[in-house]
Amino acid sequence: RNEARRLDPAGNECALYVTYEVAIEECGILDVANEARVDVGDIIDGNIKDWQAIKSAALRRGALPVYVIGHSIKRRKENQSLTMTDVAKAARVMENQLGLRVKLAAVDYLQIIPAEHTKSQDERRLQVAANTQRCKDMAFALGCPVMVGCQAKQELYERDWKLPRMNDGMETSGIMHITDKMIGLWRPWVTDAGGMIGEPPFLATEDMLIMGVTKQRFGKVGKWWPLNVDFALNEIRGIIDMKLLELNL
Repeated sequence: RNEARRLDPAGNECALYVTYEVAIEECGILDVANEARVDVGDIIDGNIKDWQAIKSAALRRGALPVYVIGHSIKRRKENQSLTMTDVAKAARVMENQLGLRVKLAAVDYLQIIPAEHTKSQDERRLQVAANTQRCKDMAFALGCPVMVGCQAKQELYERDWKLPRMNDGMETSGIMHITDKMIGLWRPWVTDAGGMIGEPPFLATEDMLIMGVTKQRFGKVGKWWPLNVDFALNEIRGIIDMKLLELNL
């Protein structure tokens, strides 16, 4: 959404979101909630006090150049396996037939992308690596970044500092070799609610998200930031001042 707001509306530029996690109708609800500045849970539960605000938000979302590829509840009986090859074909149709130029593509998420051309589920590690390569190939074909969500290994729960490292992607080591950049995300409240983390230690708060750069082909790595996030609106408010965290202790 943030990238789409920066695009040139006269240039037919757009952002693309590919979801395997939720239906496209659910994505629409999330987007409307963000535009209306309301908790998505209230919309889902029907606790809506201002319908006009919801309608206005829906119109603003409709004008936002974000296109979604995924499974539809409305057409659920037609749903088949959506492979990365299918996604790449759809992206080419967007550019070649609709005249849309994708400036950023996001895929959610790597481990549940269906496998292609395989007969054995025992080769899951190789399947995930192959889909990682397909995502990179799509980036070359579209001429834009492709950002892919990746599930981390359960072993992270055994570490004190649980920010995922370069080799912590589940199912494959191919991720660390194929990707150009890797960003680790950790919500301490889920794993260490109310506890102390880091060195020197600081308090894990409910609205905190730790983000770190673990790989960057043409840049520095190892730095991390504590972000203040509104998880109800799925929005980053800014960077938490570490000095304030230390003062609160």
